[in-house]
Amino acid sequence: MFERIKRIFIRMKHFFLVSWTLFYSSFAWSQIDAYWQQHIDYKMDIEVNTKDFTYDGNQVITYQNNSPNTLHKVYFHLYWNAFQPNSMMDQKLVTSGNDGDTKIMQNKGTKENPKWVSEISLLDPKDYGKQEIISLTQKGKPLQYQIEGTILEVELAQPILPNTSSQFEMKWKTFIPPVLRRGGKNNTEEVDFSMTQWYPKMAEYDYDGWHADEYIGKEFHGVFGNFDVKITIDPDYVVGAGGEIQNPNEVNGYGGKPKKKQTYHFITKNIHDFAWVADKDFVVEVQQPKIGPKTYYVYNKEKYGTYWKEVKPYVAKFWELMNRTFGEYQYPTYSILQGGDGGMEYGACTLIMGKHDSLEDLASLIFHEAGHSWFQHIIATDENTEAWLDEGLTTYAQDLCDDVLFNKRQNNPFGRAYGAYLNAHSRGKVEPMSTLADHFKTKLGYSIGAYFKAEVFFSQLGYIIGEENLQKTLKEYFNTWKLKHPTSRDLKHIAQEVSGMNLRWYFNQFVTTTDIIDYKIKEVKAIGDKTQVTLENLGGIAMPIDFYTIDQTGKPQIFYIPLKLLRGEKPNDYPNLDRKVLPDWGWTQKEYIFTIDQPLSNFKTFVIDASTRLADVNYDNNIYENK
Repeated sequence: MFERIKRIFIRMKHFFLVSWTLFYSSFAWSQIDAYWQQHIDYKMDIEVNTKDFTYDGNQVITYQNNSPNTLHKVYFHLYWNAFQPNSMMDQKLVTSGNDGDTKIMQNKGTKENPKWVSEISLLDPKDYGKQEIISLTQKGKPLQYQIEGTILEVELAQPILPNTSSQFEMKWKTFIPPVLRRGGKNNTEEVDFSMTQWYPKMAEYDYDGWHADEYIGKEFHGVFGNFDVKITIDPDYVVGAGGEIQNPNEVNGYGGKPKKKQTYHFITKNIHDFAWVADKDFVVEVQQPKIGPKTYYVYNKEKYGTYWKEVKPYVAKFWELMNRTFGEYQYPTYSILQGGDGGMEYGACTLIMGKHDSLEDLASLIFHEAGHSWFQHIIATDENTEAWLDEGLTTYAQDLCDDVLFNKRQNNPFGRAYGAYLNAHSRGKVEPMSTLADHFKTKLGYSIGAYFKAEVFFSQLGYIIGEENLQKTLKEYFNTWKLKHPTSRDLKHIAQEVSGMNLRWYFNQFVTTTDIIDYKIKEVKAIGDKTQVTLENLGGIAMPIDFYTIDQTGKPQIFYIPLKLLRGEKPNDYPNLDRKVLPDWGWTQKEYIFTIDQPLSNFKTFVIDASTRLADVNYDNNIYENK
């Protein structure tokens, strides 16, 4: 059925994504006037013991309270405490059973009858992850604190008043766990150090209070600030990080040839995370694209050099396409680092595996992880609360870049997301997109809700408000909220202002429920020398309808039926096609009947949404062949 619809749409000779040049227009957003966010500066000195995979850390933190509230406590994340038996991450894996995250589970059963067991529960005590606080002071005064799992709760010696700052100094020791989830030691490609979510990190505080979420394994959130990080390590190691190297001629990989322990010095500004990697077999390669940041590639060239070399022209084009489509990347550098357990985004860098099955696999993964720079680091949404807002937009951008940069020219570049969502629906595995990231019942439910149904949300938003309005919305969203922490409400506000339409119903029903879209061509019949069409809404979500007719010569025409809830009409996405606007369809009305002033014999085919952007759960009844 998809192939039949595709052939029909190709005949129209115009694809709805004719141009991905976005048009920018300026709006005044009154809701941002009352907005505030905290600020933090980290100054770290890290001493790595490569023999026993520990490190000693010292950090001086300056924390600016820009809120209207007086703070009597602060909270820190101690992420690696999760890698101990009976941690909340371990408990979640145990209770999830066969529906858990199999990346960090072992099958103790058979392929036919699997019995998945948490790898955390199997750790040898010497491999437990642990962050021990040696001392913690506020302006020189020792502080009282307690550790509960991955959260450090601190009673302040002196409250932090609104619009004032305070300074903390912390000394700590970390025992690095093996790479089970994102960071740690000795990953499956034998990278020694994948240092992600690795330091005691101040929790975010905003209008909703402290985001002191236990680390269960999904997403994270952070405070914008500046990082000044010094990492001391053995001279035969090469370190890569998300930041600008300050002393390249003193350190291995960047021009230096140290004879004794070396100290790498990185600085990155106005960002909310810092990550790094280290290994003896790494090389550092630098690329400076015409448009975009200086890009570092830090990896094992001897093993993985072929695809990593070939991917560089695609990465250069990626920066150009993303800057043009969504907005300008905000940092001077970006680092593509080998490490971790697959692919994960961090501040001005990503950790990915070295081995890939093809050039396109490597490029697509980089498109996704680097794409997060726009939608998780520059537009810093809270992934714990609204994972879909970042992951969905990032996956949308990834598939767009795949289609454009590999010249695929697909009928619908986001088709894989529709397929994944509709398949999960058929299996009863869809959960509301608005579910908190750690609270999805199954790994598949999370993947669909945060990634694929969320990607469909944005593609389908273009169907609702028009592609040009979608492009304007996404660029205005970026330019308004870059280096801030927006929510889906802010995106909705901008989309409504740009389009002039009411979108509350869409953001509610498609995001917070599992209601479906299911339209049907119920009947097409001749009424004298005219044609009468009856459409039926079988689903729980009402939508505007693009109804296509294809005459006997192959010429298409669109009959656009606005949804009354929208209180508006979208522009014609296909100006070369004749479009007739019909009266609105109310969401309470299950059937819609209209008449075409031509005899039925003139027509060959009738189609609901030939572009396949409507996430209809049954495309079979969306097409009617006049035989």
